[in-house]
Amino acid sequence: MVCQIPPRPGMAVKFLMIAAMLAIGLPTPAQTPVTGSPDEKAPRYDVVSIKPHPIGDGNMSLGPTRNGYAAVNIGIPLLIRDAYNLAKLDQISGLPGWALDARFDVEAKMDEATTVAFKQLSHEQQWRQRQRMLQEMLAERFNLRVHHEAKIASVYALVVAKGGSKLKRSQASDGWWNWSGPQITLQAESMSIFAMCLSKLPDVDRMVVDQTGLAGDYNLTVKWTPADEQARPDADAHIFTALEEQLGLKLVSAKGPVDVIVVDHIDRPSEN
Repeated sequence: MVCQIPPRPGMAVKFLMIAAMLAIGLPTPAQTPVTGSPDEKAPRYDVVSIKPHPIGDGNMSLGPTRNGYAAVNIGIPLLIRDAYNLAKLDQISGLPGWALDARFDVEAKMDEATTVAFKQLSHEQQWRQRQRMLQEMLAERFNLRVHHEAKIASVYALVVAKGGSKLKRSQASDGWWNWSGPQITLQAESMSIFAMCLSKLPDVDRMVVDQTGLAGDYNLTVKWTPADEQARPDADAHIFTALEEQLGLKLVSAKGPVDVIVVDHIDRPSEN
Protein backbone atom coordinates (compact mmCIF):
# COMPACT_ATOMS: atom_id res chain seq x y z
CA MET A 1 0.00 0.00 0.00
CA VAL A 2 1.57 3.27 -1.09
CA CYS A 3 0.22 6.70 -0.48
CA GLN A 4 1.34 10.01 -1.98
CA ILE A 5 0.50 13.03 0.14
CA PRO A 6 1.30 16.72 -0.15
CA PRO A 7 0.95 17.93 3.47
CA ARG A 8 1.43 21.54 2.48
CA PRO A 9 2.24 23.41 -0.76
CA GLY A 10 5.62 22.60 -2.27
CA MET A 11 6.14 19.35 -0.36
CA ALA A 12 5.50 15.85 -1.66
CA VAL A 13 5.27 13.01 0.81
CA LYS A 14 5.12 9.33 -0.04
CA PHE A 15 4.74 6.81 2.73
CA LEU A 16 3.27 3.51 3.76
CA MET A 17 -0.18 3.73 5.23
CA ILE A 18 -1.13 1.00 7.59
CA ALA A 19 -4.33 -0.53 8.86
CA ALA A 20 -5.64 0.31 12.31
CA MET A 21 -8.36 -1.28 14.39
CA LEU A 22 -10.42 0.69 16.89
CA ALA A 23 -13.80 -0.47 18.13
CA ILE A 24 -15.91 1.75 20.34
CA GLY A 25 -17.42 -0.14 23.24
CA LEU A 26 -15.76 -3.41 22.25
CA PRO A 27 -12.79 -5.23 23.79
CA THR A 28 -10.65 -4.52 20.74
CA PRO A 29 -8.06 -1.83 21.64
CA ALA A 30 -7.90 1.48 19.84
CA GLN A 31 -4.92 0.35 17.86
CA THR A 32 -3.15 -2.96 18.15
CA PRO A 33 0.57 -2.49 18.95
CA VAL A 34 2.72 -4.39 16.47
CA THR A 35 4.76 -6.72 18.59
CA GLY A 36 5.88 -10.33 18.43
CA SER A 37 5.62 -13.11 20.96
CA PRO A 38 8.18 -13.05 23.82
CA ASP A 39 10.04 -16.02 22.31
CA GLU A 40 10.07 -14.66 18.76
CA LYS A 41 13.34 -13.17 17.56
CA ALA A 42 12.90 -9.52 16.67
CA PRO A 43 13.49 -8.92 12.94
CA ARG A 44 16.21 -6.46 11.94
CA TYR A 45 17.34 -4.65 8.85
CA ASP A 46 20.74 -5.86 7.72
CA VAL A 47 22.11 -2.40 6.85
CA VAL A 48 20.88 0.94 8.20
CA SER A 49 22.14 4.41 7.29
CA ILE A 50 20.92 7.47 9.20
CA LYS A 51 22.19 10.96 8.40
CA PRO A 52 21.02 14.51 9.23
CA HIS A 53 19.17 16.07 6.31
CA PRO A 54 20.65 19.28 4.82
CA ILE A 55 18.90 22.44 5.99
CA GLY A 56 16.78 24.25 3.41
CA ASP A 57 15.63 21.28 1.35
CA GLY A 58 11.84 20.97 1.54
CA ASN A 59 11.43 17.67 -0.30
CA MET A 60 10.18 14.80 1.83
CA SER A 61 9.64 11.08 1.26
CA LEU A 62 8.86 8.18 3.53
CA GLY A 63 7.93 4.57 2.90
CA PRO A 64 8.83 0.99 2.07
CA THR A 65 11.16 -0.06 -0.71
CA ARG A 66 11.51 -3.42 -2.47
CA ASN A 67 14.00 -4.63 0.10
CA GLY A 68 13.67 -2.21 2.98
CA TYR A 69 12.64 1.26 4.05
CA ALA A 70 13.65 4.78 3.03
CA ALA A 71 12.99 8.25 4.39
CA VAL A 72 14.24 11.66 3.24
CA ASN A 73 13.97 14.82 5.36
CA ILE A 74 11.75 13.10 7.91
CA GLY A 75 11.39 13.94 11.60
CA ILE A 76 11.35 11.46 14.44
CA PRO A 77 7.60 11.86 15.11
CA LEU A 78 6.79 10.54 11.62
CA LEU A 79 9.17 7.61 12.06
CA ILE A 80 7.49 6.74 15.36
CA ARG A 81 4.07 7.11 13.76
CA ASP A 82 5.05 4.60 11.07
CA ALA A 83 6.60 2.20 13.55
CA TYR A 84 3.72 2.14 16.02
CA ASN A 85 0.68 2.36 13.74
CA LEU A 86 -0.54 5.79 14.82
CA ALA A 87 -3.09 7.96 13.07
CA LYS A 88 -2.18 11.34 14.54
CA LEU A 89 1.09 12.83 15.71
CA ASP A 90 -0.56 13.98 18.94
CA GLN A 91 -0.64 10.30 19.92
CA ILE A 92 3.07 10.71 20.71
CA SER A 93 4.20 12.39 23.93
CA GLY A 94 7.46 12.87 25.79
CA LEU A 95 9.77 13.78 22.89
CA PRO A 96 12.48 16.36 23.76
CA GLY A 97 12.74 19.55 21.73
CA TRP A 98 15.64 18.41 19.55
CA ALA A 99 13.70 15.31 18.51
CA LEU A 100 10.78 17.45 17.37
CA ASP A 101 13.01 19.66 15.19
CA ALA A 102 15.63 17.27 13.75
CA ARG A 103 15.26 15.86 10.22
CA PHE A 104 16.98 12.75 8.94
CA ASP A 105 17.64 10.70 5.82
CA VAL A 106 17.19 7.00 6.54
CA GLU A 107 17.94 4.01 4.34
CA ALA A 108 17.40 0.50 5.69
CA LYS A 109 17.85 -2.71 3.73
CA MET A 110 17.12 -6.37 4.36
CA ASP A 111 19.65 -9.01 3.39
CA GLU A 112 18.84 -11.12 0.33
CA ALA A 113 17.58 -14.12 2.29
CA THR A 114 15.20 -11.95 4.32
CA THR A 115 13.99 -10.20 1.15
CA VAL A 116 13.15 -13.54 -0.49
CA ALA A 117 11.40 -14.85 2.64
CA PHE A 118 9.51 -11.57 3.01
CA LYS A 119 7.87 -12.04 -0.40
CA GLN A 120 6.32 -15.30 0.80
CA LEU A 121 4.42 -13.57 3.61
CA SER A 122 0.80 -12.50 3.39
CA HIS A 123 -0.10 -8.83 3.02
CA GLU A 124 -0.88 -8.49 6.73
CA GLN A 125 2.25 -10.41 7.76
CA GLN A 126 4.42 -8.12 5.63
CA TRP A 127 2.82 -5.07 7.21
CA ARG A 128 3.41 -6.36 10.74
CA GLN A 129 6.97 -7.37 9.91
CA ARG A 130 7.76 -3.91 8.56
CA GLN A 131 6.42 -2.26 11.70
CA ARG A 132 8.49 -4.49 13.99
CA MET A 133 11.64 -3.94 11.93
CA LEU A 134 11.16 -0.17 12.10
CA GLN A 135 10.56 -0.37 15.85
CA GLU A 136 13.77 -2.38 16.22
CA MET A 137 15.71 0.13 14.11
CA LEU A 138 14.53 3.03 16.28
CA ALA A 139 15.42 1.11 19.43
CA GLU A 140 18.93 0.27 18.17
CA ARG A 141 19.92 3.52 16.49
CA PHE A 142 18.03 6.10 18.59
CA ASN A 143 17.95 4.12 21.84
CA LEU A 144 14.21 4.71 21.73
CA ARG A 145 12.28 3.34 24.68
CA VAL A 146 8.52 3.78 24.89
CA HIS A 147 5.44 2.54 26.66
CA HIS A 148 1.77 2.53 25.68
CA GLU A 149 -1.01 4.38 27.46
CA ALA A 150 -4.70 4.37 26.57
CA LYS A 151 -6.85 7.47 26.82
CA ILE A 152 -10.48 8.16 25.98
CA ALA A 153 -10.67 10.83 23.30
CA SER A 154 -12.98 12.28 20.70
CA VAL A 155 -12.95 10.28 17.46
CA TYR A 156 -14.98 10.05 14.29
CA ALA A 157 -16.82 6.82 13.57
CA LEU A 158 -16.96 5.96 9.86
CA VAL A 159 -20.46 4.56 9.32
CA VAL A 160 -22.80 3.79 6.44
CA ALA A 161 -25.01 6.79 5.66
CA LYS A 162 -28.80 6.66 5.81
CA GLY A 163 -29.12 6.11 2.06
CA GLY A 164 -26.84 3.06 2.14
CA SER A 165 -23.33 2.34 0.93
CA LYS A 166 -22.44 3.05 -2.70
CA LEU A 167 -19.35 0.82 -2.56
CA LYS A 168 -18.75 -2.38 -4.49
CA ARG A 169 -16.48 -5.22 -3.46
CA SER A 170 -13.14 -5.43 -5.27
CA GLN A 171 -12.19 -8.43 -7.39
CA ALA A 172 -8.53 -7.39 -7.50
CA SER A 173 -5.90 -9.19 -5.42
CA ASP A 174 -3.27 -6.43 -5.28
CA GLY A 175 -4.17 -3.95 -2.55
CA TRP A 176 -3.00 -0.34 -2.79
CA TRP A 177 -4.20 3.22 -2.38
CA ASN A 178 -3.01 6.63 -3.40
CA TRP A 179 -3.62 10.03 -1.89
CA SER A 180 -2.68 12.78 -4.31
CA GLY A 181 -3.93 16.23 -3.39
CA PRO A 182 -7.61 16.27 -2.39
CA GLN A 183 -8.37 12.84 -3.82
CA ILE A 184 -8.05 9.31 -2.48
CA THR A 185 -8.10 6.27 -4.76
CA LEU A 186 -8.21 2.85 -3.18
CA GLN A 187 -8.04 -0.61 -4.75
CA ALA A 188 -8.71 -3.89 -2.97
CA GLU A 189 -8.37 -2.42 0.51
CA SER A 190 -10.47 -2.65 3.66
CA MET A 191 -12.52 -0.01 5.40
CA SER A 192 -9.96 -0.12 8.24
CA ILE A 193 -7.31 1.06 5.77
CA PHE A 194 -9.67 3.75 4.49
CA ALA A 195 -10.40 4.91 8.05
CA MET A 196 -6.68 5.25 8.76
CA CYS A 197 -6.25 7.25 5.56
CA LEU A 198 -9.05 9.62 6.56
CA SER A 199 -7.44 10.02 9.99
CA LYS A 200 -4.40 11.61 8.36
CA LEU A 201 -6.31 14.27 6.39
CA PRO A 202 -5.62 17.84 7.59
CA ASP A 203 -9.38 18.57 7.50
CA VAL A 204 -10.15 15.61 9.77
CA ASP A 205 -9.03 16.62 13.26
CA ARG A 206 -9.60 13.28 15.00
CA MET A 207 -8.81 9.63 14.56
CA VAL A 208 -11.33 7.86 12.32
CA VAL A 209 -12.72 4.52 13.47
CA ASP A 210 -14.16 1.97 11.04
CA GLN A 211 -17.71 1.26 12.21
CA THR A 212 -19.20 0.57 8.76
CA GLY A 213 -19.60 -3.16 9.29
CA LEU A 214 -18.45 -3.59 5.68
CA ALA A 215 -16.17 -6.64 5.54
CA GLY A 216 -13.81 -7.43 2.69
CA ASP A 217 -11.91 -5.22 0.24
CA TYR A 218 -13.22 -2.40 -1.93
CA ASN A 219 -12.30 -0.10 -4.79
CA LEU A 220 -13.20 3.55 -4.36
CA THR A 221 -12.33 7.12 -5.30
CA VAL A 222 -13.36 10.19 -3.33
CA LYS A 223 -12.57 13.77 -4.31
CA TRP A 224 -13.07 16.91 -2.25
CA THR A 225 -11.92 20.52 -1.79
CA PRO A 226 -9.98 21.42 1.39
CA ALA A 227 -11.71 23.65 3.94
CA ASP A 228 -9.41 26.62 3.25
CA GLU A 229 -10.34 26.55 -0.45
CA GLN A 230 -14.12 26.24 -0.11
CA ALA A 231 -14.62 29.87 -1.21
CA ARG A 232 -13.49 28.99 -4.74
CA PRO A 233 -16.37 29.13 -7.26
CA ASP A 234 -15.34 25.74 -8.65
CA ALA A 235 -14.91 24.12 -5.24
CA ASP A 236 -15.95 20.52 -4.73
CA ALA A 237 -17.63 19.38 -1.55
CA HIS A 238 -15.81 19.27 1.78
CA ILE A 239 -14.52 15.81 2.70
CA PHE A 240 -17.40 15.18 5.15
CA THR A 241 -19.99 15.93 2.48
CA ALA A 242 -18.02 14.17 -0.28
CA LEU A 243 -17.97 10.93 1.70
CA GLU A 244 -21.74 10.83 1.90
CA GLU A 245 -22.45 12.02 -1.63
CA GLN A 246 -19.86 9.90 -3.42
CA LEU A 247 -19.52 6.79 -1.23
CA GLY A 248 -22.61 6.60 0.95
CA LEU A 249 -20.46 6.84 4.08
CA LYS A 250 -20.52 9.31 6.95
CA LEU A 251 -18.31 10.56 9.79
CA VAL A 252 -20.07 10.94 13.14
CA SER A 253 -18.66 12.18 16.44
CA ALA A 254 -17.95 9.55 19.08
CA LYS A 255 -15.73 8.76 22.06
CA GLY A 256 -13.29 5.89 22.12
CA PRO A 257 -9.99 4.58 23.48
CA VAL A 258 -6.90 5.89 21.69
CA ASP A 259 -3.41 4.40 21.95
CA VAL A 260 -0.73 6.90 23.03
CA ILE A 261 3.00 6.26 22.71
CA VAL A 262 4.93 7.81 25.60
CA VAL A 263 8.65 8.25 24.94
CA ASP A 264 10.72 7.24 27.98
CA HIS A 265 14.15 7.74 26.39
CA ILE A 266 15.66 8.76 23.05
CA ASP A 267 19.19 9.72 21.91
CA ARG A 268 20.55 11.38 18.80
CA PRO A 269 21.70 8.68 16.38
CA SER A 270 25.34 8.30 15.43
CA GLU A 271 25.96 8.95 11.74
CA ASN A 272 26.98 6.20 9.31
